[in-house]
Amino acid sequence: MIALLILYRSKHWPRFKNLVLGLFGAWVGLFFLTSVFMRPLNNVIVPVLDLPLSFYMPVQAAVIVFAVMVFRFARATR
Repeated sequence: MIALLILYRSKHWPRFKNLVLGLFGAWVGLFFLTSVFMRPLNNVIVPVLDLPLSFYMPVQAAVIVFAVMVFRFARATR
């Protein structure tokens, strides 16, 4: 908690806040886009897993986007 207060008072706060809001926006955008295409993808079944593509695709995309976000966040806060 003290680290957040120190960060809030620092000159880097606007950049940090914009980075966090941008990454959160990308995360929300990913889930919005995948939810738009859920019904058409529900008819396609992934053969090996026997899961609908509408389930498999958002899960894999979330993992990839999370990894990219962590690396971008780490690089930007150096």
